[in-house]
Amino acid sequence: MNVKLQRLALMAFVTAGMLGTQNARASVLFSTGAPIGGDYINAESFTSGVNNGPLADSFSTGAGGFTLGQVDLNLGAGTGTGTVSVALYSDNSTFPGAVLASLGSIAESSIVGATGVYSFSAFTPISLAANTRYWIELTSTDTSASPGASAMWNYAVDDTGTDAGSTNLSGEYFVNSNTSAASNVGTYPNGSESDTNGPYVMTLSSLSTSPTSAPEPATLGILGIGMAGIRLVRRRRT
Repeated sequence: MNVKLQRLALMAFVTAGMLGTQNARASVLFSTGAPIGGDYINAESFTSGVNNGPLADSFSTGAGGFTLGQVDLNLGAGTGTGTVSVALYSDNSTFPGAVLASLGSIAESSIVGATGVYSFSAFTPISLAANTRYWIELTSTDTSASPGASAMWNYAVDDTGTDAGSTNLSGEYFVNSNTSAASNVGTYPNGSESDTNGPYVMTLSSLSTSPTSAPEPATLGILGIGMAGIRLVRRRRT
């Protein structure tokens, strides 16, 4: 009898662990490949053609829509002292349209190294409409006249990734000025440039995967069964 109770308790713990893992796992709507370089986020205030901001990536939802809860961006450090802001935009004929929500900001002094992932999840989860294109846009308050002073948003080399279930991002776009004129901001299909640049590197997911997430009531109930089984086994052994 003790052996059977031990097995039951063990099964309860394993099931609870699996449920807890599933509850904390984020559903990914959009993700890109590994970064190979970066563009400076602040807008050009000179004619060097170095700074490319503001920068933006498009993405699309599938038939079921999506609830956006976390944005992970691959950023690189600059020498500026400004602030990088992240926002969600609507689409206006394959160009960022109206601002829909502010997703957070980060001081450029907090961005360290040439490449690193920075997460933004302090905003209230946002329900996105089905089969709709949106944009994530980054701006910087840095106004330095030094070429390349602001932080960078790193980009991928190709179009592989995830976009509403697709594994090819060629149907999406990125935006930068990419010229010597700050007002000449353009939209480019992913992979359109001569060096086959893909999109800026980001991951969009449904929720934060913090290990401190509270378990759901069903998980707590199964854990209770497991604890009760262990106590019964110990009581019978004594």
